[in-house]
Amino acid sequence: MATLSYKTVLQTPIVAEGTSTQLTATLKDRLGVAVPGTDLTHLTLTLYELESETVINSRDAQNILGVNGGSVSVAGVLTLELSELDNVLVSQDSGRETHVALFQYRYNGGSKYGKAEVHFPVANLAHVPTIP
Repeated sequence: MATLSYKTVLQTPIVAEGTSTQLTATLKDRLGVAVPGTDLTHLTLTLYELESETVINSRDAQNILGVNGGSVSVAGVLTLELSELDNVLVSQDSGRETHVALFQYRYNGGSKYGKAEVHFPVANLAHVPTIP
């Protein structure tokens, strides 16, 4: 499990295109203390491909605080369920592309603000049709 900083690059596992997966990380405040889910007032996700900055599956500043596949435990563990539509390739031109999950959150009654990016590779599999 990753601890989120402003930029967290996940080296493995590589996500196969068109599959569902789960991202798990710990949300922390600027002092490095875990932020419990009960302290969050807002949590949004923007999911995009790194090179083109194309937003994937309409997930642009989407609320994920207890909805849309997102949850945060009292220990500050963020779990995000990504569907096969979240792991599509933007370009078929390479063997792999990098997707970015940008998390933006408010805590401490909305007076504190945090942002973190998680970069993860998505593999281009031969013979995988485009999902409509």
